[in-house]
Amino acid sequence: MNILRIVYDFPPPWYGLAPGPYELSKAQIKIGNEITILAGEWPRKKSYIEGGLKVKRFPCSLRYINGYFTYSPMVLFYYLILSRKFDIIHAHNYHPFWYYIYRKILKDKIPLVLHMHITSAERAYRHKRVPFLTKYFEWRLAIYGEKLGCELSDAIICVSESVKNEVLKWYKPNPEKVFVIPNGVNIELFSPGGANLRKELELENSKVILFVGVLNKRKRVNLIIEALKYLPDDYKLLIIGEGQDKGKLIKLVRNLGMKERVIFIGLIPYLELSKYYRTANIFVLPSTLEGFPKVILEALSCGVPVITSESFKGDEFLSNQIFQINNVTPEKIAEKIQEVINSKYKVNIEEIKNNYDWNVIAERIQKIYLELVK
Repeated sequence: MNILRIVYDFPPPWYGLAPGPYELSKAQIKIGNEITILAGEWPRKKSYIEGGLKVKRFPCSLRYINGYFTYSPMVLFYYLILSRKFDIIHAHNYHPFWYYIYRKILKDKIPLVLHMHITSAERAYRHKRVPFLTKYFEWRLAIYGEKLGCELSDAIICVSESVKNEVLKWYKPNPEKVFVIPNGVNIELFSPGGANLRKELELENSKVILFVGVLNKRKRVNLIIEALKYLPDDYKLLIIGEGQDKGKLIKLVRNLGMKERVIFIGLIPYLELSKYYRTANIFVLPSTLEGFPKVILEALSCGVPVITSESFKGDEFLSNQIFQINNVTPEKIAEKIQEVINSKYKVNIEEIKNNYDWNVIAERIQKIYLELVK
């Protein structure tokens, strides 16, 4: 089957959403598909071919107007030239904005699968204090694009039950075409065996808390930092990532007198993350809103217990593997961290492999494809 994947973020670089579509594409190639990716970031990154994977780059997005007038029009132009090559179009969120417009007007017949990782509508509803252009231009276009995608697609894949609920609430597609298939994890890259960085980071006698993600208000990293006040001195925090709130977080650490207990690592490429997970005793993610965060699967696959807020609803397998806190406060985070570590909880890694290996996820998506091309 020849699949066209339309997704702005694709490696390199190895940050954000990018590793997920990459891992899925590689798993889909293993079962006999050909994959063409229409990605952004040109001219900073170049087009390439890798083991049956063809990546075509289009212009970088611009601030606030995102890819609506750079990347997305070029996607439509490319598609109009080569549309006959493809059996399935697999689009991610609002990225193929102008293709959706084209499909609505001209009733394109190639089956369209829409992959929803989070909804812009829920994000806009939850986070109202954003720049004017973000609120009234960027997000409104994103919401319109996702609504069109939900209306025009033949199948919608949501990465969690909570994303499915958001899609049904805000965009109101036919529920019969909405499926929940979670993100996956590369079980060979993220495994309990292998190197860690306890010696290099002088953490051999510490209990290590880990956070991986963008440093912004939604992630609430400040709550993990403040939780250290309620934990013994041998508990240390590793923070991996960059973002607009980094300066505020560094100031908070300084004001709390926690400079010896918090280590800001910065950005670590996806392919190098596993040794940081293996350094940790526990992983904490107290976000206000998530779709299905791939970082929790990476931690679990490395054998690291996970604590999250109730910012998303996973499937039954994941619900049995993680510890979720409602009404998150620093005190509750600290209490749960000690509870989990003292219990010597062991992650069921075999269950992670059986349910979230990217090869398993690719097979589930393939069944949807086959139904659509009958």
